[in-house]
Amino acid sequence: MKRLSKMNYITFITLLSFAPLKASALEISEAKLVEWAKQESYNSKKLSLDSLAKKADLSSFNDKFSASADLSSSYAKTDETSFSANMPITSPTKTAELKISKPTKYGVAASISTFTNQISNNFFQKGTTTGVGAEVSVDLYKDIMGRITRTQEDSLTLRSQIAEKEKSITTHAFVQEVRKLYWKLAANNESLKIANGLLKTAKRLEKDSVKRLKNNIADKGEVSRSRSQVETRNGQIYLLQFERSQLIQALRELFPEQLKDNHLSFNSYDLEKTVSNVLSCTGKIASRSTTPKDYTLYDDVLVLLKEDLNAAKKVNSAYSMADLKLVSDVKYLGKDFGHSNSFDELKEDGRKAYSVALQLTIPLGKQKKRTQDIQNEMIQKQNVSKYQEIEGKISAYHIQTMKSVTILNNVIAAQDRNSKFLSQTLQDSNKKYRQARLAARDLIQDEDRFLQNNLDTISTKYQVIEILINYFTVFTETPCVINK
Repeated sequence: MKRLSKMNYITFITLLSFAPLKASALEISEAKLVEWAKQESYNSKKLSLDSLAKKADLSSFNDKFSASADLSSSYAKTDETSFSANMPITSPTKTAELKISKPTKYGVAASISTFTNQISNNFFQKGTTTGVGAEVSVDLYKDIMGRITRTQEDSLTLRSQIAEKEKSITTHAFVQEVRKLYWKLAANNESLKIANGLLKTAKRLEKDSVKRLKNNIADKGEVSRSRSQVETRNGQIYLLQFERSQLIQALRELFPEQLKDNHLSFNSYDLEKTVSNVLSCTGKIASRSTTPKDYTLYDDVLVLLKEDLNAAKKVNSAYSMADLKLVSDVKYLGKDFGHSNSFDELKEDGRKAYSVALQLTIPLGKQKKRTQDIQNEMIQKQNVSKYQEIEGKISAYHIQTMKSVTILNNVIAAQDRNSKFLSQTLQDSNKKYRQARLAARDLIQDEDRFLQNNLDTISTKYQVIEILINYFTVFTETPCVINK
């Protein structure tokens, strides 16, 4: 008996280490966890990275079409001597220029500038040229009217929209993972209740067998079996407590700021009602004769992927094309000695200078064409593979989820019927055992079957919830209570 008391003491200490302290217990509900999952957190920041990267790509592209101002000035002086009086040394020289440039998305780039240059040599001092000018560059072939530039912008915009849709899907999927974790804890809680109930029964059996031994009704083997059953029940409880500890650790990792060091309590749930809601939801989904694409954002992603494929291929088609540009500039100049006089000359009698040029660039060889072909294959495979993956996911999740839930619902019904039979059997076995008409081993076997069936039922109910929650990771807009 001293050995038994020691084991009970160890059991008490172990259970106490797992038991939440009611004074500081934080009640955790599904609604509370979902609310936390939707808030700003390190997880939401991670989920936003791809969307932000695509927005940055689009913003960086648009940066190229912003107006810019360039200011430059220089001063140079030399003390070198001339080879001949007819070859003067020009020194010092001073230059300054302000240029404002503005590229556009329509194959045209323009700039305006104002500048001044001043030089001195053996023949004159402070010869100054002051002027204003404008320059225009027009793409006449490769990007005429900005057809490639604007298509590239369309492609980047589409990719940003795809990333935003996928962010919404991924965020919703994270919320569903939190739901699954909560219901896994709820199932664990229910399993612990059953295991603890059967532990009490096993302890009563142990106490009774010791009493029967004293009265010479039972032998030592029966007492050992009943004590072994107590330890078996303890072992099951320890395993369930370990599982609970691991689940709570996962929860703390997801919500470190909200949970902190609080002990957690999980009692505000209704497993039966939730399973009923799940079955009601699956009935609503199953009533749709075709895959409910209006319930998923992936359908929007498929449309955007098609558009992006066409846009990306159009941009890539220009990779190896020749480039023809018309470049023209016009200037008005004033020349005199000194900046002030030069500026006055520009205002009163500025002289015009202009130039027109054609710039033609033709790729030689087949290297750029080979690169273009490789890029085209990459674009095609990357886009099509993603498209097919999403289509397969939409189809598979809808069809198989409905079948799986139907099967599991039948399993639950069978387990519930079996539970009633086993409960009746266990009652009869307990009665016969008290009447010394049944051996302890037979009673223990009946208890084991009853326990396993009840644990299996809880596990199956969790699987039903889990399957539908997984369905919501794809069909994010499904109008069901459990998907809010």
